[in-house]
Amino acid sequence: MKKVVPFELQGSDIDEYWNGHYARLKGSTIRLVHRPTGQDAFGEVPQVHQTKASLQKAQEALRSELMKQLTERVAKHLRLPGR
Repeated sequence: MKKVVPFELQGSDIDEYWNGHYARLKGSTIRLVHRPTGQDAFGEVPQVHQTKASLQKAQEALRSELMKQLTERVAKHLRLPGR
């Protein structure tokens, strides 16, 4: 039985792009790109009137989910065992 080694992306290999100057009014889009493989993941913080604290919380939750998606896509692209 093969041992599955935990796979984590290096933060220095990821570019993060934001769209939405007035994020509290219009929402904002986050796109994460893994430079070495070209794989990406993107999502949007909903377009609602939010307080600054709730907007930051929503952005952090989205960023966390996008990192999970990106990690899965890169692992699949690299054909890592157990993925």
